[in-house]
Order: sequence, then C-alpha cells, then structure tokens
Amino acid sequence: MVSPTAREPTTATAPGASAEPTATAQPPHQALYRRWRAQTFAEIVGQAAVVETLRNAVRAGRVSHGILFVGPRGTGKTSLARILAKALNCTDLQDGDP
Repeated sequence: MVSPTAREPTTATAPGASAEPTATAQPPHQALYRRWRAQTFAEIVGQAAVVETLRNAVRAGRVSHGILFVGPRGTGKTSLARILAKALNCTDLQDGDP
C-alpha cells in the first residue's frame, strides 16, 4: 500500500489534450482595489472637502506633523494617505497633485 504522502500529484486532462500551459498566459491576479485605486487628488470621489484641505496644505507647504484618516471601510482612507505621501515626496507638484 502507498501512503498518501508518497503519491505523485495528478492532473485531470481530457483525452488527447496536452498538460502543457497555453501560449496566452493570464496576467497575475490583482485585487480590484489595487487595480482601480486613485492616483491623484483629482481622482478621489465623494471626499471633496478633505481633498481640498489636503491639497491646500500641500500647496502652501504647511502640512501637519500628524494626520488621522478615520472612517468606515471603502471611504478612501488608504488612497488619500498614499496620495498625500506621494505629494509630500514629489519634487514636481502640479497644482498640489503629485
């Protein structure tokens, strides 16, 4: 008797079909929130007051030493934080946008 750990993995293929991968490979999976994440302040939707406040702070060069992003899931906290960090480190700002 063969122990379950000693078995070789099997793959089910149709008769006559090869087990070789096809030439058209799928791109690696990427979560929707990463694929469609906003990249500039202008792309943020539904947070006009926050966007304008952060954009004005970046334009004026008067960004606070600590900013808290608080709210329920899906409101853009991480997107705004990433855009703000990008804007603060950007050497070529375009009207407050990185």
